[in-house]
Amino acid sequence: LYGANAMGGAIDIRTSVPTEKLKAGASIKYGTYNTLFANAFVGQSYVDSIQQGTFWSASLHGGRSDGYITESDEYLEYGEDTLLRPSFFNELSAEAKIGHSFSAAEKLVFSFKGYTDKRGKGWQVFDDDGSYSIHHDINSRLKYNGKLSKFVYWETVAFGQFENYIKQNEYINSDGDFSMYELDSKRVDAGSITTFHYQKGKNLFKGGF
Repeated sequence: LYGANAMGGAIDIRTSVPTEKLKAGASIKYGTYNTLFANAFVGQSYVDSIQQGTFWSASLHGGRSDGYITESDEYLEYGEDTLLRPSFFNELSAEAKIGHSFSAAEKLVFSFKGYTDKRGKGWQVFDDDGSYSIHHDINSRLKYNGKLSKFVYWETVAFGQFENYIKQNEYINSDGDFSMYELDSKRVDAGSITTFHYQKGKNLFKGGF
């Protein structure tokens, strides 16, 4: 079912249906190097005592930092090297989920995640941001869980993942010449997985396509 992805084993995580009517919160953290993290979330559930109803949630995360010079002082000429810059970062992510529970064993859930960032590599020659990397990532998933009998249940998942990795690297080579290269890599991963589970006592048999 999982092929080479399960070389070290597989962990099966099954989240429970939220039952709290309304839940929300926020947090802010600040630290050295002008580092700031902010988080906020909100969720609501209309699921009743017999596990029927709709639920949803949304969350937002942001972070940034001026960063610091990662090279050890002992390797810096006179304690400073004009080519070295703090390894800054900026990041933002968001997640949303909506689902409906038909019963304790049957539910339909759609989730969406988005992430973007820019991270300095601590080296600058000419460009204002020097060497850096950028990640753009979007994940979406539609999942259905059902039950065929007392011992047999199944689930099917349709998913899509879209990634864009951008990198700029500039440096001075051993001859003292300036060199720079840029990278723009895109990846699309989409498909569906359906699994069937037969459980009786301590034994669990699992298969799918």
